[in-house]
Amino acid sequence: MQRPYPVYFDCDLLVLGDISAPFEAIEASQLGVVRDEFSPTVGECAALPGLVDHFPSYYGSQYFNAGALWLDTNLMPTVKSAVAEVLAGRKRRYVYYNDQDAMNIWLLERGQGKPLPSHLNRLEIERFLEVTDWPRGVVPEIAGPRPASVLHFMGEFKPWLQRCPMTPGVRLYRYQVDEARR
Repeated sequence: MQRPYPVYFDCDLLVLGDISAPFEAIEASQLGVVRDEFSPTVGECAALPGLVDHFPSYYGSQYFNAGALWLDTNLMPTVKSAVAEVLAGRKRRYVYYNDQDAMNIWLLERGQGKPLPSHLNRLEIERFLEVTDWPRGVVPEIAGPRPASVLHFMGEFKPWLQRCPMTPGVRLYRYQVDEARR
């Protein structure tokens, strides 16, 4: 790896495996992103409401989760200003999931996203299955094995909250946090 690459992770992620492979796959002008498991397709989910009504060519495009991003250091200011521009501009009306929707609008307009394998931002859905069955109709791979190099605890039940259902992923997250505090 010859270029400086940061990885951005939300605080509700747990790294379980090797995350270095994307660095060799993305170009300096690309943002390495993983397709969102709950909202995978533009125009078929709650994300970007109304966008395909005004920009029908975006219908069916991949929608990406902003919880884990791989990028060249020089691309960081571009991504930051592009997201800020969407949030402050006319396209703000299509934003439902804040910076994630803004990032996806930028990716749709500029085509600078490099799709990465799903194991690099795998949603930890077991917590949801403790309280509701709705993920079964949304996530196609729910019945089979779900390997994860990065586990993402998205949604309201964060693993650091006492009310979060205790799953193997939550247990491991809490263990890692306790170890880091020592």
